[in-house]
Order: sequence, then C-alpha cells, then structure tokens
Amino acid sequence: MISNEERETLEAQWERERREPSPLPWACRAHDSYMMEDEEEPIEIVDARGDTVADNVSYYAHHIKVADARLIVQRINAHEALVAALEYTREYMHPYTPADVRDKIDAALAQAGRGK
Repeated sequence: MISNEERETLEAQWERERREPSPLPWACRAHDSYMMEDEEEPIEIVDARGDTVADNVSYYAHHIKVADARLIVQRINAHEALVAALEYTREYMHPYTPADVRDKIDAALAQAGRGK
C-alpha cells in the first residue's frame, strides 16, 4: 500500500507525462497480440522508454494502419535533424540571401516551435 503523499506524487508525474509528448526516438515493432485473419500484421509505435504510443490492434482506441505507423516514425525521427539543419542554415546563410528564402526558413522554424 502506498501513502497518500506517494500517490499524489505519482498522480502528478502521470499528469505531466500525459501532457508531454512521448520521448524520441520512436520505433515500430511487432505487437504481440491476437489478430483476426483479415487484419494487417500487428504493429505498434513505441517511444524511447518502450511505451506504446499507438498500435493497430483494433480493440484499442488508438488503432492505426501499418503504413501510417511506419510513416509517423520516419517523419517524427527526421523532424529534429531537419529543424537543426534549418537553424544552422539560417544562422550561417549569406547576408544577400533573398528575403523570401529567409522568410520561408523562419516560417518553417516557427511552425516547428523554434521561431524567433
């Protein structure tokens, strides 16, 4: 049995984890679950801790397709590298780079939550 203080600490931690994105990198792995004959291979997206982000097990609320799972993982994992490349480019681009190019980079960085 845990104390009320321990329970409150755990609940606060769970609430923080619920609101924060799952830690990267994400990965796809086979899901150990019974599937119907006409369903796709069981697959799940897991975060850096190995916790399930989503899967294609139809009796769960987070059912996804295999192709979607693979695409999501690819794009999520590439995001940080692409943002870092844009930040580097923005910092070291030639002063005479056209304004529209700078604007596109700034807009992309802002969309990624890294804008000025």
